[in-house]
Amino acid sequence: MQPGLKGIKRRQKFFSAFKGLCLRPVTPEGYFRDAENLSSEGYPAITVRKPRGVITECATVSAMYAHTKMCWLWEDQLFYGEEIVGELEPGEKMFASLGANIVIYPDKMLLNTENMTLTSLDNERYANTARVYACNRDGTAATGTSFTKIEAQGIGKGFREGDGVSISGLVSAIDDGNYLVQAAGDNYLIVVHALEKDAEITGGISVSRKAPDFDFICALDNRIWGASTQEHKICACKLGDPTNWNVFQGISTDAYQAVVPSPGPFTGCSSDIGSVIFFKEEEIIRVYGNKPSNFQVTSYRMPGVEEGSSGSVAYLESAVLYKGLAGIYVYDGGIPECISAFLGDGRYRDARAGAINGKYYISMWDQAQDEFELFVYDMRMGVWYRESAPAIRYFTRSGNEMYMCADDGNIYTVNGGRVWYDPSKVLSTRLSLAESRVDWYFETAPMSLCMPDRQYVSALHIRCAIKEGAHLKAEIRFAEEKNYSEIGTFSQASGERTITVPVPVRRSDSATLRFSGTGGVTITAIGKTFEEGSAK
Repeated sequence: MQPGLKGIKRRQKFFSAFKGLCLRPVTPEGYFRDAENLSSEGYPAITVRKPRGVITECATVSAMYAHTKMCWLWEDQLFYGEEIVGELEPGEKMFASLGANIVIYPDKMLLNTENMTLTSLDNERYANTARVYACNRDGTAATGTSFTKIEAQGIGKGFREGDGVSISGLVSAIDDGNYLVQAAGDNYLIVVHALEKDAEITGGISVSRKAPDFDFICALDNRIWGASTQEHKICACKLGDPTNWNVFQGISTDAYQAVVPSPGPFTGCSSDIGSVIFFKEEEIIRVYGNKPSNFQVTSYRMPGVEEGSSGSVAYLESAVLYKGLAGIYVYDGGIPECISAFLGDGRYRDARAGAINGKYYISMWDQAQDEFELFVYDMRMGVWYRESAPAIRYFTRSGNEMYMCADDGNIYTVNGGRVWYDPSKVLSTRLSLAESRVDWYFETAPMSLCMPDRQYVSALHIRCAIKEGAHLKAEIRFAEEKNYSEIGTFSQASGERTITVPVPVRRSDSATLRFSGTGGVTITAIGKTFEEGSAK
């Protein structure tokens, strides 16, 4: 009787849930040890990100802010939609809006989008001579009243009732200090002050209304809020009036100031989760209340925004996300949670970010790679991806599109959108193009082959769909090898199908798979057939 032949044992293993990028030293199964230009749109399948829109010749567009129309700065010209509304110094800006008004810092300008006027938040007037006398509320001369009228050429121009002004140069009649304007005309002011004696004044006379210098601004409940590192203060303007910051009458519409005694500079701010939040690197300062009499400033020793990464603050899914010293955090009012563990131990800085459609896009300087990298976090799925991109200077969201202004002089749109204005109404050389191709790749975690009976991979099974013009390449690298070896390339357009690829037999401890391609490829599952070799 002839001895029987023992058949080769085979087994198969499939993965159909791909959990995004993991840059930690050890990559769990189902994660990518490296990847670029993938997307969570088809999660848990592997899909390629959408082609972006590319708007060229945008190097001198230094600021954008989405209002009813886009407010944007091209060189020194400020546009609102297609209309030029004024001039500003070129460079990055901070914006905050109160209804139809947009406040612009550090220029301290106010754009009214109803009448298309751009004016300064500040107003200062000078005179050489002035007549000062007691008066009634309507300005008629009187004695023993609580009002004082100042008459001088041009002294009241640009002021109005309710302004808090600083007056100097009237010391023989009125002490230098802050006063409330009761009424104003081009050549006079009536202020709340009980004058002891009428006077004729000569010399340098000034009346001013100035907004503070701020490092960061935001808007909430019809007020503009700001933080000043130099003054160690947070401030709020008078209710509905961003030109007034020094009105303190003891009523609900007053302006507000508070000293923050902790050391270190302010590093960012937000008002997106129902209260004003200011950040330092290791502190979160939150303002509660809805009027000066009940405003309460509370400080928490928690991870804040890293200095230099104020642009990383973005609102998404009822929370604020930002780059801190130890990683990227999500803050919903409780304890900030670090969500960047899967990005490994690399050191990143100078982060800028934006958020749209449940995703947080963040461009950061990778010190190890000595370059900027763009990461995308899907808040709903809890997965990270990386996309190819130059350094992004700022992100701006408008409706269902997000604009990424890059250092290469272009503006990229996440969802393929075009220019944000009517090109027929703006003279420029900008072109709106579509990305012609999206190159992508991913590498799997090493699969161990160190098992009983010396298992080896004999075949790969790829469940995928390939769109017209796309292609897919599969490669393998065994632990003992430095380079990947191609095991199959596929470009025939098809619906979902399974491709089986033979794998060269190697005696190895482990192996890593790499898939790459161009264009629309969807991979729903990857399977491996293992066979057992001999013990020798």
